[in-house]
Amino acid sequence: MGASFSSRLPAVTLAAGALAAGALAATALAPSTAHALPGPGRPTVSLGFIGGYGFEPSGVQPNPYGAAMGARVGISLYDVYLGTSFFYHFGSSNSVLSTNVYTAGGELGYDVIPVKPLVIRPYVSFGALTQRIDTLVTLETSRFYGAPGLLVLAKPYGALTVGVDARFVMPVRVGLDRQDLFSFGLFGTAGAAF
Repeated sequence: MGASFSSRLPAVTLAAGALAAGALAATALAPSTAHALPGPGRPTVSLGFIGGYGFEPSGVQPNPYGAAMGARVGISLYDVYLGTSFFYHFGSSNSVLSTNVYTAGGELGYDVIPVKPLVIRPYVSFGALTQRIDTLVTLETSRFYGAPGLLVLAKPYGALTVGVDARFVMPVRVGLDRQDLFSFGLFGTAGAAF
């Protein structure tokens, strides 16, 4: 019937490795003043881990979203944020099938209130959404998605960041596919900005 998380682990590991490599590259490219307080002309590199839940508003069962984990890495310069993210939703199952989705893509945002220690960032995420369906066989379909979102971050101590994130995933239909896969997600995030 359904594939276990261990069979999906290579994809999750690959995405986490890509995000870690991106974080290292961003750190290497950022000037040595990146640890200074954010401000005009000073880049801020951020890395965050994400946990939360995705709701499928049309009530499709089983819910291909559900509990989620992920990561994001990016850089802010002149209040403009450019980054990448990966969300892995564990989905759910019924007596016939199990299903889940994961997204990997870029993010573009703007820090509306970059006042220490609070940042409010509306953003848009875009990239690839892959749905996995396990029945007697495993099927995977990928499609483009766009997702407007809002991230609120606080920097309570040193480089530590904590916050909340909400986003609405809007995938593009593929061929004769009749499942929209829209999702509203609420997430907590913790990480570092330097």
